[in-house]
Amino acid sequence: MSGRLAPVPLSGHQAGTCLGVDLCWQSRGGAGGGGVYGGTVFAWYEDRSGVVRAVTDRSDGVSRGRYSGLNLGAHVDDAPDAVTANRRLLTERLGRPVVYMDQCHGAEVAVVDGVPDVPPSCDGLVTRSTEVALAVLVADCVPVLLSGSGGVVAAVHAGRPGLVAGVVPRTLAVMRDLRAGEVDAVWARRSAGGATRSPPRCATSPPVCSR
Repeated sequence: MSGRLAPVPLSGHQAGTCLGVDLCWQSRGGAGGGGVYGGTVFAWYEDRSGVVRAVTDRSDGVSRGRYSGLNLGAHVDDAPDAVTANRRLLTERLGRPVVYMDQCHGAEVAVVDGVPDVPPSCDGLVTRSTEVALAVLVADCVPVLLSGSGGVVAAVHAGRPGLVAGVVPRTLAVMRDLRAGEVDAVWARRSAGGATRSPPRCATSPPVCSR
């Protein structure tokens, strides 16, 4: 995988205990353009080449206390009703349902075309549908957002155990099975107080990608 990493500024946005979400989905209207910084819900939002990527912050939402704001993590000690309301707000802002994972720091990858009744236990989501957004929740792990030619997009939860287990190449292999060609990747690095934007091109054929 080649390409120079460049910082995506998230200055002025709140960070902390609240778990934000990184999203990737296909634009129904085709190619868009430009990146947006600031406003409510999104710290970063980009519509490029028919694929939309976004990073939320905690500047909106109904959670209180240490999770104050737009906490989207259902697995932390936040009020379930607050998390449900926050997720509903995000869905309204996106104009489409969001598929979440039951993230488990492994290398399992699920292919979805709608919102399942129960979040799949995996660390990679892949879809060809234009009707859903894929979400990855992070605190100090690295979210990886992927889009491939052929209308295939993916969201990956890349913590250290998952990286060692091979979750990123596994996701690329699943995208290849769905006939994705070149893949464009974005890393949004929260632990460093910002995001890292990378537009590398990588073929999804073995031996996967190397940098």
